[in-house]
Amino acid sequence: MTRLSQENVIRYIKRWIKESRDEKKTASIVSYLSVGSLSLNEESTWTKIREELEDLGLDHEAFEKNRGFIHEELESAIMNGDLYGMYDSGSQGQKSSSLSSDTKTSHTSPPSTAESLIEKATPSTASFQGYPRPRIPIRPQRSTFSRLVYRVTHSTNSLADAVERGDSYSVKDLIRQGANINSQDKYGRRPAWFVCAVNGHIDILRTFVNNGANIVASGHGFHALETAAKYGHYGIVQLLLDVGVPVAREIDNSMRPSGPLVSAIHSNQEHVVKVLLENGADVNVVPVNGRTMLMIAAGRGCAKIAHLLLQYGAEIDKLDDEELTALDIACMNCRDKVVKLLLNAGAKADTSGLHSNTPLHWALIHEPKDENGDKGQLETTRLLLESDAKNELVKLLLQNGADVNKRTEGGLRPIILAAGTDDVSLVEIVLEEGSNPNEQDADGETALHKAIKSKNIAMTKLLLGKGANITTGKAANSSLLLAADTNDPTLVSLILDKDPSLEEADSNGETALWKAVRLKNLSMVKILLEKEANPNPTIKGGTMLHEAVESGDMAMIALLLHNGADPNIITKTGKFALMQAVASNKGHIVKLLLDNGAKPDLHPKVGRVNTALGRAVRDNNYSLVKLLLQRNAQIDLHAPEFDSALISACRLGYLQMVDVLLEHGANVNQKEDDGVSALSVITSGELLDNPQSVPITAILLEKGADPNTKSSRGLPVIFNLVQKGYPSRGKFAPYILKLLLAGGADPNSKTDDGTSLLQAIVKVGHFSLAEPVIERGVDLNPKGDDGYTNLMHAIERGDRQLLRLFLDKGAILDADTQSKHFFRIYNGRGYSVTLDMDTCLAAYGIFIKWGATGYDRPKYDWEPYGIA
Repeated sequence: MTRLSQENVIRYIKRWIKESRDEKKTASIVSYLSVGSLSLNEESTWTKIREELEDLGLDHEAFEKNRGFIHEELESAIMNGDLYGMYDSGSQGQKSSSLSSDTKTSHTSPPSTAESLIEKATPSTASFQGYPRPRIPIRPQRSTFSRLVYRVTHSTNSLADAVERGDSYSVKDLIRQGANINSQDKYGRRPAWFVCAVNGHIDILRTFVNNGANIVASGHGFHALETAAKYGHYGIVQLLLDVGVPVAREIDNSMRPSGPLVSAIHSNQEHVVKVLLENGADVNVVPVNGRTMLMIAAGRGCAKIAHLLLQYGAEIDKLDDEELTALDIACMNCRDKVVKLLLNAGAKADTSGLHSNTPLHWALIHEPKDENGDKGQLETTRLLLESDAKNELVKLLLQNGADVNKRTEGGLRPIILAAGTDDVSLVEIVLEEGSNPNEQDADGETALHKAIKSKNIAMTKLLLGKGANITTGKAANSSLLLAADTNDPTLVSLILDKDPSLEEADSNGETALWKAVRLKNLSMVKILLEKEANPNPTIKGGTMLHEAVESGDMAMIALLLHNGADPNIITKTGKFALMQAVASNKGHIVKLLLDNGAKPDLHPKVGRVNTALGRAVRDNNYSLVKLLLQRNAQIDLHAPEFDSALISACRLGYLQMVDVLLEHGANVNQKEDDGVSALSVITSGELLDNPQSVPITAILLEKGADPNTKSSRGLPVIFNLVQKGYPSRGKFAPYILKLLLAGGADPNSKTDDGTSLLQAIVKVGHFSLAEPVIERGVDLNPKGDDGYTNLMHAIERGDRQLLRLFLDKGAILDADTQSKHFFRIYNGRGYSVTLDMDTCLAAYGIFIKWGATGYDRPKYDWEPYGIA
């Protein structure tokens, strides 16, 4: 490349950079990059730049031959800080002329090494021309060359950056160097000068205006005016108006609310509002919600602005879409100064609007707010000041004709609304103006009810002193019940001074005393009991005493008992106080109840509810059992609904409890109505698997239990062991059997059908039960009704263990050889069992003689014919 061609390329690059920076090329790659869309890849970026340089006159061939040179020139522009192509072309040409033809050839395509390009594209940390090096957003999907182009065309010493910094000198210098005064900000959304409307730099904006910036025609002037009005930049507003920015504009052929005027009012910018009005802003323009400028000012509490608007002809009684006037809105927000201004200007104080609310209603409904309409940001002192302002506002409205007894659609009157504010002074004001203290709302609530609910003692005293009736309103709003709900004894005392009905109850049946007990308020309970409130009404399945026992409040229980609470009331569900105390293991409460007349043997005839003693036994509570027995609880008491204490302890397997009860005289042989005794309980059921069953049996027998007593089925209890003691369960049955036999149980006892104990044992095959009975010398060879001996039953079961036991003890196998019945039994056990029996009997010298057919025939055809 010749020196001339290099300079030509430089000239084209300079021109491209300048036009791109000045945004004369709106479709340029730079315009894409300027909005943050660095999504072009490396080749696409080169293609786009080539097209744009060709548009400026650089031919295609020259571009392709000088890609590397172009890259170096762009990089040089970055490193030297000359981003406008204003560098000395001679020096650049000398630098470029040193390139060899080889170098030029090697740069005919984009650099292939991404790392080298990133290294080249990374700015130095040093400063140049007094400004920091330009920064470039690094994102992996963007090409390195795209970032390099971005750095060339976007730097921190651009016109937009200078405006944002408020650097008036740099702005003038850049414009003097030829920067485009209509260039966009760094986001590409608005002109660079727009920032002046935010930061208030009037000198910079004036520089743009003086240099021909297109303020009005750009379409951004109106928004700049709106922004400047919001921030209160009076000078900016005036300058924009002077250059012709409209104070309002039409949208969709309908006048919309003046943006600048609304912004100024919202920000309480009085001087800006004034200059806008002087320049023709429409004072009665109506926004989409129907609120005028006066309404907005009234709501924000901008009294001076409201005064200005009235001077310029604002309509004072105009209604918005919600049927509210400016006075209503001012009252809602407790803007006392605006209210006074509007009333003095002729606003009507008694006009009914939305839901028939008047300004007085709105003043009482809404709570004080700060200038931004935020109640939560008010401090305590500010709230007090606003409360005083609200009082003055209400007085002002009443003085100007507001009706103190006017009612809204919802039935609300000023006295009720005043009570709802929790402000005694407001209630006093409306009462002094003649309001009736007994007015009710739609729910039957009075001002007194609201005062009580809010726990406002001073307001309650005031209303009662002014004639408020404690019985006015619905039953659900009983003054005494409401006072009790507050858990405040002072309020209850105030109502009690008016002699209310103490028996009145709410929808749940709770009286005032009931509520006090539930709330555990001892002071309130004392006050009500002193007035002779009834402590015994039963609701919700219990009494107040039951409630107190449930909570474990000793002082409350003692107070109720001392004032006549009945400890022996039983509810429909079987609840009584002593049982509650025992069930919750509260011994001190049990003692207190017993000391105050609780019956230790009380029991409801409901379900299987037991006595207090029975419950203590069930809970295995020795201390309570002893306490109840000391207080003469009947130890052997029982009923169809529940067991006696001893039988219950046996059924539960409580060894120590059984011992305690027997020590205190429990009848060891007592039977229930169904014939159940302590021994019958122990010898039956799952207790046979409970290890405690053995020592309990021993204790019972030691204390005189009859081992031959019969169970509820009429059988000796010893038979329970046989019927329940299968080999797979009842592992403690043999030990209990031995205890019973040792205690005198008859081993020869029989059932009603003549079945002996041993026969019953053999039938179920319980070897461990048979042995102790045989050792007692019982007859081994008797036949039952079926003609079987015990040995035959053992053979029938195929029980080799029992067979050996009987043969060892001398049992005789006396089979009738003429009878096939025995042999059918013997043969019917199957081949393996029969063979086993043969082997077992052979060991004792007993041989079964088989017919000629023998084992050669099927098993069911075997036919034994004798015993040798």
